[in-house]
Amino acid sequence: MLQAQLLNISKQFAGAEAVDNVSMDIFPGEILAVVGPSGCGKTTLLQLVAGLLKPDRGSIQVAGRTLSAAGEVLVPPEKRGIAMVFQNYALWPHYDVFANIAYPLRIKGYSRSKQKQTVEELLEAVRLKGMEGRYPHELSGGEQQRVALARALALNPLLLLLDESLSNLDAGLRKEMREEIKRIQRELSLTIIHVTHDQQEAMAIADRIAVMNEGKMVQVGAVEEVYRFPRTEFTARFMGDSNLLRLNKDSPAEMKLWEMARPKVIEGGGQPLQHTPEILTVRSEDIKLDDVPGQLTGEIVERIYHGSNIEYRLKFMDRILRVKTPADKFFEPGQQAGFTIEKATRVRADN
Repeated sequence: MLQAQLLNISKQFAGAEAVDNVSMDIFPGEILAVVGPSGCGKTTLLQLVAGLLKPDRGSIQVAGRTLSAAGEVLVPPEKRGIAMVFQNYALWPHYDVFANIAYPLRIKGYSRSKQKQTVEELLEAVRLKGMEGRYPHELSGGEQQRVALARALALNPLLLLLDESLSNLDAGLRKEMREEIKRIQRELSLTIIHVTHDQQEAMAIADRIAVMNEGKMVQVGAVEEVYRFPRTEFTARFMGDSNLLRLNKDSPAEMKLWEMARPKVIEGGGQPLQHTPEILTVRSEDIKLDDVPGQLTGEIVERIYHGSNIEYRLKFMDRILRVKTPADKFFEPGQQAGFTIEKATRVRADN
């Protein structure tokens, strides 16, 4: 059973396809992260689901009910059972926390006692109990985000949409709120579509990831599947640090790397991809460094310390490779290092 389904959704602006024939299934109780660069159509897709925009083509269903079809909005936004948290939270500055959360309940005509009961339950769920009398300007960014989340949950939505809702927080708060959203989602059995341009955030929060580029849905799958088995050059580049190897007979470095990587190819589902030209992607963590020169030897040209790991730039002939090692694997710039390729994945060229 599906919680929501998008079939062949398209939306144009000024003749350009912002969302181009997108189909996607959303399962009950999952967090689906939609990722991609700025302008790829992520937010437009979310607004189409919410009913804030009218699709040119395709249909949208939630909980078995058709909301949009054949270019028409059949169910208005306020009757869709969908809630949305925006990037700027959109809290009422002149309302306190209680009034902000209770607002949709009051508009729906809930009794005062029901409003009070629901708000108290939500304050408990988002860990803001005792702060109901504060105003938005008296709250931290993380606390404002929790208020916006509680308000979105007030009417027990069938689907919760998060539009870059963590992007205004600093790194520490983003990590904290990712964990909070996952906790609340589990406790309340929520179904969430979370839009972000941050692939690390997507991998940390989601059950599945949908990758978009130029209005198209490039790949949808479990987090590990999308990361380990990218189907396209774009997905390989976007989802983590990858070294792309092309079958280039005019480059001695490329040919040597291809020769070493080709036997290590892994492919999702055991089904080889049929395409030309072939490209192999090698994740930075799948290149192993050794301080003893080996069959492949390169020069360390740059070291970037990340705390839990170290990122190196390794020069091999005329190629620069990105290599990520544990923090205790220490090499100096200018040092010669042997390296081996542990895994590679075949992907489809973007062109």
